[in-house]
Amino acid sequence: MREARGVRTDAGGPYEEDPRMIVRRFATRHAMAQAAAAHAAEAIGRAILSHGQARIIVATGASQLEFLEDLTASQAVDWARVTLFHLDEY
Repeated sequence: MREARGVRTDAGGPYEEDPRMIVRRFATRHAMAQAAAAHAAEAIGRAILSHGQARIIVATGASQLEFLEDLTASQAVDWARVTLFHLDEY
């Protein structure tokens, strides 16, 4: 991963400077899903530590299937303490 002017990118290439966000680019869709799932699992874990539980909303469109598969396979999350709401895009 490369960091430049407040923006990070894994794949290099053109980018625009914006200090308000970190942009990450991945070689494959699956690599992106894995990274997103790991990030979400960490956030869920922090919520459980702080509040004893977590409530999350997930989109379940086809574009999210790899992410959801990786997230729900995470053993770092105490799923008994998570309430999940389904977001229907329609």
